[in-house]
Amino acid sequence: MKNFKLITIVSLLSTMFLFGCKSQEEIYNEINANYLKQIESNVCGKTITAVSSISNKDLDEPLYLFNLCNPLQHKIGFMNQKDISSNIGLLFVFQKEDELAFWMKNTHIPLDLAYLNKDNIVISTHTMKPLDLTSIPSPSPAMYVIEMKQGSFDKYQIKVGSQFNF
Repeated sequence: MKNFKLITIVSLLSTMFLFGCKSQEEIYNEINANYLKQIESNVCGKTITAVSSISNKDLDEPLYLFNLCNPLQHKIGFMNQKDISSNIGLLFVFQKEDELAFWMKNTHIPLDLAYLNKDNIVISTHTMKPLDLTSIPSPSPAMYVIEMKQGSFDKYQIKVGSQFNF
């Protein structure tokens, strides 16, 4: 974990040095591209595939959730992405159950959002509008949050009461 933190700090400092003359949007795009590469290589954790109790058995397309387990990844999420596949999602993992709230700052695609408790059960779902700065709180303490492209929850039958196997 120390190596990951060191690599992250060095990467951010390098980005600031190399792109000092670039616009904020260009810097975000560079950081986001590097961030997505980190997710794909599972630096932080594992990729969860075909989560059993919520996968729609009638679909040939498995569901992939990318495990985000540090504050930098939590902060970026799907920011500045122009499109994502309906079978790709982000799983935000927190240290403990707590009152959580999410918004759509710099997020250009409509999302489905679910809050889950410590037992991996969906306690609420929300439809999130692009670029909406309204904070959407969890109705009770949550330990996990799932974000997917809007419509994906219907496709994979994700609803209040659904349980995930992480």
